[in-house]
Amino acid sequence: MSLLPANELRVLLAHDALNTARAGWRWQGGALREPSSEITRSWRAALAALEALLRTQARPARLHVTLSNRLVRYAFVPWQAGLKGVAVQAYQRDCFVRVYGDGARQWQIAATPPRRGAPGLASAVDAALVSELQALCQRTRAQLADVQPLLAAVVNCWRRVLQGDCFWLVLAEPGYLCLALSQHRTWRAVRTARTGANALAALGQLIERESLLADTDATPTQVFLWAPQFETADMEQVAGLPAVRLGPNAAHPLAALFDCGAGQ
Repeated sequence: MSLLPANELRVLLAHDALNTARAGWRWQGGALREPSSEITRSWRAALAALEALLRTQARPARLHVTLSNRLVRYAFVPWQAGLKGVAVQAYQRDCFVRVYGDGARQWQIAATPPRRGAPGLASAVDAALVSELQALCQRTRAQLADVQPLLAAVVNCWRRVLQGDCFWLVLAEPGYLCLALSQHRTWRAVRTARTGANALAALGQLIERESLLADTDATPTQVFLWAPQFETADMEQVAGLPAVRLGPNAAHPLAALFDCGAGQ
C-alpha cells in the first residue's frame, strides 16, 4: 500500500474555462482558459484542457468535478406515489421535457429523494458531457470520484450558514446568475439567467421579479450571496433585503477553485 497522499484534483468545469485546485498542505487554485467558438457544446474545449492537464500528472488523479451552472438545468419533479425504477426515471425526464423541450431527452438527470408529498429538485446535464468525461478519465487513468452542480457544491459548503424560514440563495458567475428560493428548509424555486459581464447589476430586478412569481406563502427575509469573482463589499442589501455574503470558507476546496478571498 502506498504511503503517498492521493493525487486529489478538484475541477470547476465551465462552458469556456477550467479552474483547478489540488489537495496538499493547502488547496491551491489554478486556471486554464480555452475559449471556444462552439455554442451548444462549448464544454468540449474545457474537457480538452482538462485532459491535457491530467496527462502531465506523475500519478493518476482522483478527480472531483463541479459543473458551472451554465452547464446545468434545474427542474422540480412533483411528488408521485407508487413509482419505482425506470418509471421514476421516465417521469423525471418527462418533467424536464415539459420545461425545456425535446432536447432534454439527451440529458442525464440526477434527483434527490423528495419529501413525501413535496416536489423534489432535480438537475440535468448533457449526457454527452458525462460520457466524454468518463472516457477522458479512462484514457488518462484518472478516477472520477464525483460530479456535482455548482449549486449543490455551494449548499454543501455553507449548509450551516444557510438558515432562515424563507430566503434567496444567489450564485453569481461572469455572465450568469442562479437564484434558489428556500422555504421551511425546502427548495421552492430555482431560476437561472444570462446577464452582462457584471452579473450583479441585474440582481435586484431579478430578485424582485422572481419573488413575485414564486409559489410560496412566505416572504423572503434575506439574500445569501455567493459571488467570489465580484466585488461585493458594498452590497449590504439586495432588492431591499439584507444581504449575507458567503465566503471565504478557506477550509473548503471550493474556495481555492474561485480564489474566494477576492471581493469579500
